[in-house]
Amino acid sequence: MPMIQLTASYNPGDLDRSKPYTHLAVHSLRICGLKNFANVDVVYGYLDSGTFTPGKVRPMSFAIDDGEGKTDFTAVKTRKPIGEEGLIAGVEREACQWLIDQGHFSGTIV
Repeated sequence: MPMIQLTASYNPGDLDRSKPYTHLAVHSLRICGLKNFANVDVVYGYLDSGTFTPGKVRPMSFAIDDGEGKTDFTAVKTRKPIGEEGLIAGVEREACQWLIDQGHFSGTIV
């Protein structure tokens, strides 16, 4: 599962004192081609022995758009599997890249 390793960890404060959140993962991804709609929900968390553990902060939702309020999911709709990466993982990777490119988060896709 592709995720974003954050440049700076997120501290959820009193909500979760276990560990700072170092990663962001796709919680859900919805695409409706008939209505030109794409939406990605992401959740903060951390890696525990290499496995993503979601934090206690609620998922955040983003409409994938072109910056002018129009849905832009051309890259997501036309995504083809590359190598060993499956179609779903490829779409999740595209959504993560979009979040970084739009400045919603700062980090690296891992």
